[in-house]
Amino acid sequence: CTALADSCLRFISPYGYKDLSVIPSFPDWIQFLESFTCTIFSIPLGDSASFNTSTTLLRFWTRMSNSKRLYLMDDDRSKDIELTIPTCALTFFKTRVLASSGDSDIDDVSETMLTQAELFYSLCQMETPALLGELALYMNSVGQGITQGGYICSLSWALYLCGSVVRGCFGTITEEAAPAYTAFLSAAVNFADCARQIFPNQSELSASLALESALLNFLQNLQSTFSSSRLSPVPAGVVTRVFDTKAKMFQFFLNSLGHNLMRNINSPNDCAEKALIKGAIDLLYEVCKDMPHDVMSQLRLDLPPVVDLPISQYEKTFKLRTNLCTALWTVRMGSVANYSQSLLNDFMQPIDQVMYVTTSGQNTSPLFIAGWLRDLRGVCKAACQQQHIFTDFIEWLLERSQIFYTLSQTSNPPLVTISLLRFICELVTPPTTYGRVNVSAASHSATGVLLFKFVAQMIQNVLTNAINDDMIAKVESQNCSTDTAYEYMLKPIFVCTQALRRCINGDFVPFGAMAFYQDPVYDDTVVGLCRLLAVFPLYLFTHYPKVPTEAMDFLRSMAEIQVFSPLACMNQSDLITLIEFAIAIATNTETKVSTLLHALSFLGFIASLVKPTKELLEQRRNAAMGTPQMKRNPDGSVSPAHLPSVPSMAAPTLGLGSNDINSASSMVRSSRHIKQKIAEKLVDLPGIWGKLVQTAMNIVVCQDRGLSACSQVVFQIFEADPIFWQEFSQEFIMSYSNDKRDAIAKAVSDLGNASETQEKFFSEIFVFRATIRKI
Repeated sequence: CTALADSCLRFISPYGYKDLSVIPSFPDWIQFLESFTCTIFSIPLGDSASFNTSTTLLRFWTRMSNSKRLYLMDDDRSKDIELTIPTCALTFFKTRVLASSGDSDIDDVSETMLTQAELFYSLCQMETPALLGELALYMNSVGQGITQGGYICSLSWALYLCGSVVRGCFGTITEEAAPAYTAFLSAAVNFADCARQIFPNQSELSASLALESALLNFLQNLQSTFSSSRLSPVPAGVVTRVFDTKAKMFQFFLNSLGHNLMRNINSPNDCAEKALIKGAIDLLYEVCKDMPHDVMSQLRLDLPPVVDLPISQYEKTFKLRTNLCTALWTVRMGSVANYSQSLLNDFMQPIDQVMYVTTSGQNTSPLFIAGWLRDLRGVCKAACQQQHIFTDFIEWLLERSQIFYTLSQTSNPPLVTISLLRFICELVTPPTTYGRVNVSAASHSATGVLLFKFVAQMIQNVLTNAINDDMIAKVESQNCSTDTAYEYMLKPIFVCTQALRRCINGDFVPFGAMAFYQDPVYDDTVVGLCRLLAVFPLYLFTHYPKVPTEAMDFLRSMAEIQVFSPLACMNQSDLITLIEFAIAIATNTETKVSTLLHALSFLGFIASLVKPTKELLEQRRNAAMGTPQMKRNPDGSVSPAHLPSVPSMAAPTLGLGSNDINSASSMVRSSRHIKQKIAEKLVDLPGIWGKLVQTAMNIVVCQDRGLSACSQVVFQIFEADPIFWQEFSQEFIMSYSNDKRDAIAKAVSDLGNASETQEKFFSEIFVFRATIRKI
């Protein structure tokens, strides 16, 4: 049987209905396959031929149905498989629903259920109204016996199949066919109601989980089909006939999903249970996010406080509280038009209470603290969609900032530390992938500065407590596992770096104003973070590649957005260590391409400092030769450029003295001055430029990637001082055997002669790489 079904499936793939229908024996073949299919579909699931053979035949009829519908024209009304497929579909439905009432081991068939159900709707697209009418009559006839008997497997099959039909067949409904669609949907909703009512009476944990999964699948398909606000009149009429009003349909969703959220978690390590609850939470959010406020006001979702839900009691599931609070915000806050600050305060009151429980010392368990931090993160994800709501949330948060300062200054386990940092990172995460953080950029608003200073202070406190000398000594002596090093130190660094990068890219922090008023928060935070990156051995970054990726992306962003003042605040040894760290990441062949490009972008910025460094060297040489005399004109007068400077006049109308005006003038050129300060730290280390050239060219020769970024690093140094290129060329040529040196020298010379423009140098890099490969 399996071989026959497989041969039919293979036969339909190259030919299709158009080619097969012209064969004289095609009607006999279809008649035989109808009899064969009904025989196989009549076998109860679990018996021989009910798995692979049935699935193969479902795929066959799906392809045949799709092929016929593509071929059918207005002038072609002949019916052949239209009379066959509905019979097969009805047989399959009856067998799966009625013959499964024995409820054998449902774990063995749950995956097959979903696979066969996803194929079933294609069989219902032929003569749909008549078939749905027959299915509705059958469901009504057997529904009472199945629900009263509590047959889990039968109910699961019915819900999976009904969900498939709703998703695949209810997209277009004609007025004439609406009664059949209404009858089918009404019977399916009755099955869903009965399924929800028998959950508490089930002791079979696996069977209950399978039935809940089937109900969730049905609800997901129902929501994607009917919850849109732009529903056409005929489908909207079906909803009205089944649920009376659209508000009652949404209440049906909330009742069903609320049960899933209240389910007891019998095995916290079971991924299926966690996936089920997460699916229910995500569906709750999808159902309510576009719901009109007049409908929302009629609904109820009776849930206890989030802290009392079963998902809050286990470390494996407490993270789901983030998505749940985001969904509950959508349910309980209503539309944006009806928002008020009092609504925000009312919504935040339960979280305020559990925060007080922690600060008063009544409950300081890590899971409890991490739980309400996850709640705050969920609220933040919802509130950040609108600027005025997010501003109120930040104000609410800053009023309680002392709670977070105290928490961050305490030595906490990774569970609390990471939850705290994830919340901090969420505060500076834009609502869209490439958008800006929804904080007012108005000149009169201090929200951006206050938020950044709060985030920076939290990062400093957490890293100071999470990474100490004892932990670093254990890592250096390899007395702790890589997982321990990651959870306690590398992961906090990763999240902190991510938060700082989002602050830079979020376009809400006035870094220029902070620099003018000499606020060192940004510089101090970045300098401390960069120092920590260099204390870990490279193998740890190989084990956890997302850490160097985030670190290099942060350095790239800092250079591109020109907020690199922390580099000027580092001492010389820290700056060199940071550059060597970037070089080590770039030269590691296991580094991902994206990480490599971020590292080369930062090294390209360092390479751009070769010119100011060279100018500083020349100034030193001139100073060593003596102070130059003032240049005079032929008539003996002094050139205006060399006259003594005249002190600036006071500007009482601006409230600035001469020193303030000079300071303001220098701030306009701050980027140039900061580069000058960084160059002063590199002026005594001429070997760094040769090392950058060697790093970039080795990546070109050995790794064959990042060619554009490598050429940018090399060209800037080559253009400023060719001597570093010449030193590299000599070492590179001498690294080959004598019989290859002439060819290598010619390739290097051709590349060096293409230094007129960076574009020409970049194009010649490809020729150089191909030549080296041949050699």
